[in-house]
Amino acid sequence: PRRCQQSRWCHAQHPVDCVRDVFVKCMCVRVRGGGCCFVAAACSKQGPFVGSDVPVMCESVCSPALTNITFPRFLVTYGIIKSLNRMSKFPYVKYVVHRYLRLTPTYGFCLLVYYWLGRYIGEGPNFSTYQYPPHKCGDYWWTNMLYIQNFYPYAPGLDMCMGWSWYLAIDMQLFIIAPLLVIPLYKYKWKGTLLLSFVFIACLASTFAISYTNHLRGNFLAGLFGEAPRKGAGDYASLIYIKPYTRAAPYLVGIVTAFAVVSARNKRAEGTWRPLALWQVIAGHITALLLLFAAQFGLSGELHAGGLSADVSQVGDSFYITFSRMCWGIALGWLTYACDCGYTGVVGRFLEGSVFSPLARLTYTAYLIHPVILDTVYGSEKMAPYMDDQLQIVRYFGLICIVYMAATCITLGVEFPVGQVEKVLLGGGKK
Repeated sequence: PRRCQQSRWCHAQHPVDCVRDVFVKCMCVRVRGGGCCFVAAACSKQGPFVGSDVPVMCESVCSPALTNITFPRFLVTYGIIKSLNRMSKFPYVKYVVHRYLRLTPTYGFCLLVYYWLGRYIGEGPNFSTYQYPPHKCGDYWWTNMLYIQNFYPYAPGLDMCMGWSWYLAIDMQLFIIAPLLVIPLYKYKWKGTLLLSFVFIACLASTFAISYTNHLRGNFLAGLFGEAPRKGAGDYASLIYIKPYTRAAPYLVGIVTAFAVVSARNKRAEGTWRPLALWQVIAGHITALLLLFAAQFGLSGELHAGGLSADVSQVGDSFYITFSRMCWGIALGWLTYACDCGYTGVVGRFLEGSVFSPLARLTYTAYLIHPVILDTVYGSEKMAPYMDDQLQIVRYFGLICIVYMAATCITLGVEFPVGQVEKVLLGGGKK
């Protein structure tokens, strides 16, 4: 189209294939981390941990930096650019309605399973310990359907319906505001860059201010392993963990990554592409690895009672809270860019393999249903839980299989049929 020929972003046609593998691995890490936290919560009731009690497998996933939204925003930005290439006016209402109809029916089905069946599909002396309070769903289920449960009625000591659904609320809220950042960057390069930079700085500054003034620890999960909160500390979950403005840093990194990938594709198509020098690629890989390790293990001492946490100042904790997720997002953003530009070699070909495509399609339902399965498995055990690397490995692989089998059933029975109906209603499908 003529409009596409006039746009500097006209070669954005398909998402980067390696993102599929990242989605699958993030979901697997989520299941592993969830299992460790479930066991840690029960074990902590039996007495405090000592450093050697914390398995390496669990320590490696009990980092708040792991839960980020870089890649969903990368794909969203890619989709917006593709739409802007085809039409002069972005269909914002259809954009939001499509997203809502795409996610909510499956979400509502899993909420019903959790609320009505969750309490009946397991039994054991510890079953009530692992259960989220499902009675909240009777009063506040509608907040989940409106994707506002991370603001209302959530407060310290008041659990939301489906406690893990905070991610869906943040994802929807940031999805709604994404065009307000992407479209100016698409049409007005420098003005859009200034707007994006301002939002970036504002989000980082607000995160630092909130964490510092409320005396928050860098790793709030350390409380599961015997660490006491600082005096006068606020509630990490309600102040930082489930709020969109404190989660926006990796979101913005995803937007920048999408534009960088599209720009590189444009230059390759036009014959003006100048690949990076070998030393630049190596420096990028090393920097990405350092950022990953810093975000992952920067405060690992806080998982050990009496460990390094006593040496971490409030300023240090606040810096970690502010920048850890951004560093994780930058590292994954570089991986995506390098993969698309051919700088990852065998690793890139592995990540782009179609073997991950079916599992990537199941990631959404796997996320929705996996805590219900974890509740049932860990709550139904007839012995006191304990932390052990070998046992966690066996549990992990078994749980991954069960979670994805359940996700397959829900996807085929609910998500795909509803998706076909939604295509007919909004256009784009067979009538």
